[in-house]
Amino acid sequence: MRLLAASGALLLASPALAGLRGGPAEAQEAVGIPPGGGSQPGIQWPPRNTCSQYATQSECTQQGDACDWGCTTAGAPFDSHRCWPRGEGWGCGYYGGGRFCAVDGDWTCAPKWGGGPSNGCYCWVGYRGGKDCCPCPPVPHCAGREFITCGGDAYGGSVDHLYASVCSKCEDGFQPNENGTDCEPIASAGSCAVSPGLRQDCGFYNITEAECADRGCCWGGGPLPNPGHVPWCYHSQPDQASPP
Repeated sequence: MRLLAASGALLLASPALAGLRGGPAEAQEAVGIPPGGGSQPGIQWPPRNTCSQYATQSECTQQGDACDWGCTTAGAPFDSHRCWPRGEGWGCGYYGGGRFCAVDGDWTCAPKWGGGPSNGCYCWVGYRGGKDCCPCPPVPHCAGREFITCGGDAYGGSVDHLYASVCSKCEDGFQPNENGTDCEPIASAGSCAVSPGLRQDCGFYNITEAECADRGCCWGGGPLPNPGHVPWCYHSQPDQASPP
């Protein structure tokens, strides 16, 4: 029985574990990996099967080096006959079908057994209860790669469970944006000196001061009454001084 290796980890996993699908809807759109991020700069993430439009082996093989047909591996090849991209990172899942494993010298993903968090990695079901895991792309100013998610566990045959990296905890002075795909600077006290007439809304109806702070925005707490609907929670303007 043949075992596959990726990112220095042995491909091991269980047929009893179902692949997860999807991710945060706001993070599904493909984004370029930030320069210097380590995970194959220049590729589009999440990866997508750009060869799936070729339904037959003849059409697939006519694409030259761009596409490859078939993924017959040591496990049950239930999705072997399908067209998959060919290139760095692409390969075959243990149970048949294409898979993608990013390469990153800064973050190593050990094989995982069973469920639970993936510690900055996404995983592929392999042989006898284990999973081969690959590193999620980094998010600048995230507090650590262990706070990043980009997909669950899946068999080969689809990359639809992968999504843009989401950071749950940022470095000091930064906080996650609305969908967690970036860490934004927290506004400093001096940047909140914006006159009421120039405030740009950063909140929502009935937002609290604590919720406003969680967004990294400024809190004015007035005026009251407020017939002009001046935002109490508003964006900072570092170079904007209040008029006299």
